[in-house]
Amino acid sequence: MAYGVAQTSGESVFLDLIDAAAGFTAKTLQELDGVAITALPAIHSSRRDYDDIDRSLWMGAMIESGTSRVYFSGDTGYGPVFAEVGERYGPFDLALVPIGGYVPEAVMKNAHTNPEEAVALGLDLRAEVLLGHHWGTVVLTDEPPFEPPRRFRAAGFSEDRLWLLRIGETRALPRRRASGADGGPPTAGSHRSLPQGETLGIMP
Repeated sequence: MAYGVAQTSGESVFLDLIDAAAGFTAKTLQELDGVAITALPAIHSSRRDYDDIDRSLWMGAMIESGTSRVYFSGDTGYGPVFAEVGERYGPFDLALVPIGGYVPEAVMKNAHTNPEEAVALGLDLRAEVLLGHHWGTVVLTDEPPFEPPRRFRAAGFSEDRLWLLRIGETRALPRRRASGADGGPPTAGSHRSLPQGETLGIMP
């Protein structure tokens, strides 16, 4: 399945299928103040009404500035397309990957990654830092509510490059490695949490 911009109308951007034989084609959707947002493939069904199942595309995004390149998955299952994304657009300084909503697997596999697949997705993208999202907000599926972060931590990615944020916590984006620089990992940046008593939730 291929992805690209078909038409625009005012502020909205509509995506449509391109010839599947050509592979996917990414298209920059918007550029604002030096930040470009590019639509990338995702594996998920779509629906807005009772009779429009899979008539539109689901997407992830590359968000790129002069200092950082970030991947945001949105909702997605896991598949070989992410290795292609990594080849074409990687490496990424930060990848936000979904770690929850995966049980029962037979129902959820084509829409949501489990924690191990999320790490595999990040490796396919050649991401330096992974941030786990899509868990802990609502009880959406049948896995234990705090299982996703435990499995994510145990999935084999370097602990110092794996982020699980508390509610209200912020972190500075990792900085893009310049071409011809020392080749080391990006600077992970500082982070802070809201003061004690102001946080809205806890991380187990």
